[in-house]
Amino acid sequence: MSMNHDSAEGTRQLVVVARDAVSLYETLREAFTELPGVVVIRDRRITPPRAPVLERRRTTRVDADLRRAGYAVLKVRDDARRQSRPAAAGH
Repeated sequence: MSMNHDSAEGTRQLVVVARDAVSLYETLREAFTELPGVVVIRDRRITPPRAPVLERRRTTRVDADLRRAGYAVLKVRDDARRQSRPAAAGH
């Protein structure tokens, strides 16, 4: 698996590892520890959340990847997090 990080676009990659794949989690965490913008986490979800259709499609893909390969890779744009927060008054 190769990881690309394009800091100019403000994109990070989140590697979600299946909850029961402890060995894979440790391997990936060690492999990507030096790469900026790549974060490896374990799936902590207990039940799938209720979400809009687009989010459910993404969750379904993540779930399929977790079942098939034991991990899923998500691209997270830094500006997407900023856009989801309300702007401060007067700005």
